[in-house]
Amino acid sequence: MRNITKSLVLLLVLGLTASLLGGCSHRHGHHGDPDKMVEKMLKHLERGLDKIDASDQQREQIRLIAGQIAEDAKQLHQENARERGSMVAALLADAPDREGLHQRLDARALTLTEFGHRSLDRLLEINAILTPEQRAELQQCLAEAHGTAR
Repeated sequence: MRNITKSLVLLLVLGLTASLLGGCSHRHGHHGDPDKMVEKMLKHLERGLDKIDASDQQREQIRLIAGQIAEDAKQLHQENARERGSMVAALLADAPDREGLHQRLDARALTLTEFGHRSLDRLLEINAILTPEQRAELQQCLAEAHGTAR
């Protein structure tokens, strides 16, 4: 049950990260290419900053934080790509090491959880940079983009 809760929290954080920095409701075609993913995220970020009329100082601070999230995500993506091949090979071995595979999975889950916590902390930094009016505008934009506007 604890692992399920961690997974749900991680999905929430990743979704929040994508929503805050993206705010977009259409498909992207960047899956598998971390550089394209970052490029798309930064384009969405700029549109979001335009929508909330962010000041130059806010833009600079938020871009720095978003860049940290993006670099962290790219590194995680690369680690996952390396790990994926060896996990598949270990899984398809004639005599798979069940305990070893579980330990590796737990290690990857911990890595994702740590990424989620770092991202959440960075999103909280962004939240502190925005004014209450900007946060309300951002919330409205995201609700409209994702069909949850009231």
